[in-house]
Amino acid sequence: MSSSSDKILEVVNLKKYYNDFEALKGVNFSLYKGEILGYLGPNGAGKTTTLNILGGVLPRDGGDIVFYGEPTDPTSDLQYKLKTSYLPEDASMYEHFTIREIVNFYYDLYLLEEKRKKVAYELLEVFGLSKFINTQIYSFSKGMKQKLLFVLTVMTDPEILLLDEPLASMDAESTIIVREIIKDLKNKGKSIMFSSHILEVIEKICDRVVIIDKGEVIAEGTLSDIKEMSSLEEFFTQLTGKGVLEERVERAKKLL
Repeated sequence: MSSSSDKILEVVNLKKYYNDFEALKGVNFSLYKGEILGYLGPNGAGKTTTLNILGGVLPRDGGDIVFYGEPTDPTSDLQYKLKTSYLPEDASMYEHFTIREIVNFYYDLYLLEEKRKKVAYELLEVFGLSKFINTQIYSFSKGMKQKLLFVLTVMTDPEILLLDEPLASMDAESTIIVREIIKDLKNKGKSIMFSSHILEVIEKICDRVVIIDKGEVIAEGTLSDIKEMSSLEEFFTQLTGKGVLEERVERAKKLL
């Protein structure tokens, strides 16, 4: 069990509104050093909104974000930004850049050491992208772009990685590579918040999970705690309305 001294990020009563809609209703959880935290919930639960706030994309409307024991504003805190790397689900890039140009851009933007550029080029080779080093990104498939974005995310050597559906559009081999990289980063003391719909991956790599539904955290615990009750999938569907889910499944079957 992690101690409070290992707490790297704390989300306290986080709130977000879109006009009259309350997307986050006071979300609370913590992320510890050397931990992979799974962040689960159905579509529209508030997962991406949470990550957009933590990644500095959206301002919050209430609550606090505490980084190493001090309140921070991810939209403006430069030190927080330099120590955090966010991979959104629908991330975009300067698509008229070549891979070489965007790697150099990240290298200059984050004031990285030369060895981090070497790391990026070696990872590009691992993902089969090195032969496209001088190709403009707009011509890439969605899967190729996703692999490149992941390389750029880890290139900066962040202390915190915020990953929103990082495996979307990736092929099976790349999924395995990303999964193993994430586990290795954890072993090196990195803190990772991992949002995914792929429950099998969550079960394999996450130390704890937070389940959110309708803008509220409805469950939190270690995988061992959850597995004592049922499989993660069964636990998840129970907490988010298993009866409603079964009803929708039966309705769909009758329509076909």
